[in-house]
Amino acid sequence: MKLPLRQFLKTNVSAFQRKINIRFDQRALLTTDDSLPPYVDYPWSYAFGKSKRSLNNRTVAELLQINAQKDGLKTAVASHHENIVKSFSELDADVTSLAAGLHHELGIRRGDVVGIWSFNTYNWIMIQYACAKIGAIVCTINPVYKLPELEYVLRAAKVKSLFMPGRKSKQHPANNHFELISQSQVVHNPDKENHLSHIVVIDGETQSGKIGYIDSLSLNDVMRKDSTVPTEVLSKIQSDDPFYIMFTSGTTGKPKGATLSHHTVVNNALLAASRIQDPDNLVTCLPLPLFHSFAATLGSILMSCVPGTVVLPGYWFNTKAVVDSIIKNRCTVLLATPTIIIDILSYIKQSKIVIDSLKTIILGAASVPIEVAHEIQTVIPSATDIRIGFGATELGPCTTVSESTDSVESRLETVGRPLDFIELKVVDPHTLELLKIDERGELLVRGHNVMLGYWGQPEKTKEVITPAGWYRTGDIATMDKNGYIRIVGRTKEMIIRGGENIYPREVEEILHQHPNVEVAGVCGVPDKRVGEELCAWIKLKNSKEQITPEDIKEFCKDKLTYFKIPKYIMFVEHFPMTATGKMQKFIMSEKSSEILGIKKN
Repeated sequence: MKLPLRQFLKTNVSAFQRKINIRFDQRALLTTDDSLPPYVDYPWSYAFGKSKRSLNNRTVAELLQINAQKDGLKTAVASHHENIVKSFSELDADVTSLAAGLHHELGIRRGDVVGIWSFNTYNWIMIQYACAKIGAIVCTINPVYKLPELEYVLRAAKVKSLFMPGRKSKQHPANNHFELISQSQVVHNPDKENHLSHIVVIDGETQSGKIGYIDSLSLNDVMRKDSTVPTEVLSKIQSDDPFYIMFTSGTTGKPKGATLSHHTVVNNALLAASRIQDPDNLVTCLPLPLFHSFAATLGSILMSCVPGTVVLPGYWFNTKAVVDSIIKNRCTVLLATPTIIIDILSYIKQSKIVIDSLKTIILGAASVPIEVAHEIQTVIPSATDIRIGFGATELGPCTTVSESTDSVESRLETVGRPLDFIELKVVDPHTLELLKIDERGELLVRGHNVMLGYWGQPEKTKEVITPAGWYRTGDIATMDKNGYIRIVGRTKEMIIRGGENIYPREVEEILHQHPNVEVAGVCGVPDKRVGEELCAWIKLKNSKEQITPEDIKEFCKDKLTYFKIPKYIMFVEHFPMTATGKMQKFIMSEKSSEILGIKKN
């Protein structure tokens, strides 16, 4: 029976578009010689990322499917600690089997939330792509969370199925996930806020049956190698659908669930990849936690954009494991935080190891001391392409990044210029009025990378996204006449001493110039006379060398205005950090006040 034309188009155009999508070669978007400088509205601090490229309307799962068909034999994932190597075809087959199991066994549907509470494993990557295939939303849960934090996220995100390590997992030394979930009120006392129906054990001892009143299965029980996902399920998924719920690190308070769409993470990964040299030989070492957007988007999603190989060195960061995996897999790119690269540089120097495969090092997630960026070029000479980027979980995460053609000074001393199609402006943080070039103010962002909002928290969303769609980063920055951004500090970290505004980043940069300072962080402590005083936490390169607080202050005298010199100096071995390498300044302030015997004004 012939169908009316309108009905024929309605039922067949979608399938036809899918076929076109599969034939599409995303490498066309990755040529690095067609980058354009941003438009800057001089003399105002406004820039727009011009581009010869186009935005992509595909979903995360479609990117993987394209590469499975075009580069099926190419290695997609090499999990160093698990001794697992998977090609794109093998990964895609595993993803299809798990996606079928999610749909048929667990009853997961488009828009349902699936939680992943695990350190870095091959299964983590497979689970996220399987969720993408059926339109489920991935809630990435910090693997070091304890019970109160876990229960908060499970309820806030309305997680329906939770994937996690089992009893006697190799992840156990860092966090006993199975014992914690077994004690949770979520599995023993059902309530209206709890949506959890299944727990899936991904490693360790398999667990089938019940944990409390929640059904428990092993990962193998869920995977259905002889089944596929119904076509009508695949065809309904849209690029604007939510894909990630990522809870913020909580440097200033309770975590909020930043919700990112397929459109955001796909374009963020594609456009970030376009800035990388030699994308055809991309082998990325990923020591960062997958639950965070830096690793998830620019690691596990970006690999399907090039395509390239992602190397997981371990469950969690271990300096030796990272260096070993770089050497064994001939990694060409390293994604790292300042803390991680400092540890790697120290290990390489002490061990006298030569690394000659690394070409590009991308640093982000926290401010990068300039001295550290320069040291990389000395310790790892092959890494001639050092990039410092800027972003946030709420921004997909990549917002700015430097180009390979930028000067060394621009690449090391700024966070680059806006990614394609992204708008930036620097405003007065109180009035939101646009400032002029080189004036300090709050950095605002608008574009395809901005989150959909905080999951289930519209009021919190309104606090950070203006009615015009600008995301308020809370970062104090300057923009120069060419659109390069310098991050000066955080509005919430700003210290007000006797009416003078002081940004910790500026003081930290000077402290890092001291020959025996390895890591420095500056926070504020209460003071009755001037309101706040500066307290510097310092980790020394050589703790045996006799250095006093007065030595540090004397070093700063010719480099900082008197009121920016820290009154208090504390020598430490460790800093309170988030899982992504950000110093938790509010904890530093509290501990400093406690040690110094200072009470809040």
